[in-house]
Amino acid sequence: MIISVLGIDLAKNTYQLHGVDGVGKAVLKKRLSRNELATYIARLPACRIVMEACGGANYWARVFQRSGHQVKLISPQFVKPFVKTNKNDANDAEAIVEAASRPSMNYVPIKQVEQQDIQSIHRVRSRIVKNRTALINEIRGLLLEYGIAIPIGAAKVKRFLCEINFSSTQDTDVIPSKPSLHFSKTQRYAIGNIDKFQQILNDDPD
Repeated sequence: MIISVLGIDLAKNTYQLHGVDGVGKAVLKKRLSRNELATYIARLPACRIVMEACGGANYWARVFQRSGHQVKLISPQFVKPFVKTNKNDANDAEAIVEAASRPSMNYVPIKQVEQQDIQSIHRVRSRIVKNRTALINEIRGLLLEYGIAIPIGAAKVKRFLCEINFSSTQDTDVIPSKPSLHFSKTQRYAIGNIDKFQQILNDDPD
């Protein structure tokens, strides 16, 4: 059995394989578990392996490259037009091979571990910034109920929470001490996390 192109439909626990020879004839249709995949691929003669650029694709691409295979990743949007009849794992794997047979197909670069590390840090930082913004909006909205308007801006909110004296006499309602303490601690924690991830990015030589 000589496989020229092998399409693999990735999932969390099961993987569908569809292999064709040099003339495009199907010579392999197989379903493997996660524990079986790496060993099975390592035993195959070197061929071109094609997968959709989805979750886990970069990891498996590096694993297959270490086994001597040429690996290509295709954006899912370019595979979809080649899916025949009903969408299932077998048809998806076949569609990946069909898409890879097009000479003009655009492929997605395979990310190395270091590239994924930086991307992960950016994603986590982005999520923390988003959470901080939601927290600031919540703080400003709730404090308006007590007659206190905080200027827009993360730095101004942080400074206000650090400096405000909730026990002082002012023309506002009395603000409960526990909620105000919670706001202050949560805000400082969020800002501290953002600063930590930013420092990691700044220290990275790339």
